[in-house]
Amino acid sequence: MFTMETAKKGDRSRRQLVTHKLRMKITRAINNRAMRHAFAIGFCAFVLAALSSVASQSGAERIEVFAAGLILLLVVISIGVLFDIVGVAVTVAQEGPLHAMAANQVFGARHAIRLVRNAHQVASFCNDVIGDVSGTLSGAIGVTLVHNLMQSPTKAGLVWGVTMMTASTAALVVGGKAYGKVLAMEQSTQIMFHIGQCMACVDRVLPFELLTDRRRSRTKRGDRTPRKRNGSAS
Repeated sequence: MFTMETAKKGDRSRRQLVTHKLRMKITRAINNRAMRHAFAIGFCAFVLAALSSVASQSGAERIEVFAAGLILLLVVISIGVLFDIVGVAVTVAQEGPLHAMAANQVFGARHAIRLVRNAHQVASFCNDVIGDVSGTLSGAIGVTLVHNLMQSPTKAGLVWGVTMMTASTAALVVGGKAYGKVLAMEQSTQIMFHIGQCMACVDRVLPFELLTDRRRSRTKRGDRTPRKRNGSAS
């Protein structure tokens, strides 16, 4: 009886040890994937911010009409708000209605499902990369417009103009994103369906897919292995 209890305790401790090692392995793999994803997103944000900053500042300096520069500023703010809407909608959208559309061969439904399945990547790109870059660019464009508007500004006038432009830009960005979040929460599935249609149109033009479906590729790899085993056995 003592040996049976000892054996059971030993088996239980071994199972706990194996479970603990498996959990540590999974946690380490998740952390490594998160680090690679964070490095890729940060590098992408750095490149996009540098390129777009040079382009926007050089373009804003060449704009002589203040209205044209203001339109450029509003376009940059609108891009940030739109991508923020997509980033919020993709985390809330459900796959069920999209699967029903895909079963009926609705154009863009499969691409929308692909976006929802890769929600963390899409949200990181839309909210972190595009959102932050557009916010930085809007501030830089606003300051450049103030400098171009004032021919020979005084120190007080320059500080007042930059402060008002920065506050106005921040109000537009924050207010637009606040409205966009409500819209994204209420109509997330419909928004992702329209984004999927746009993505399907782009995939028709490009020679490669913008976003692959990991689950579909995994199932394909899983289907291939048993076929090979059956063929080898026969």
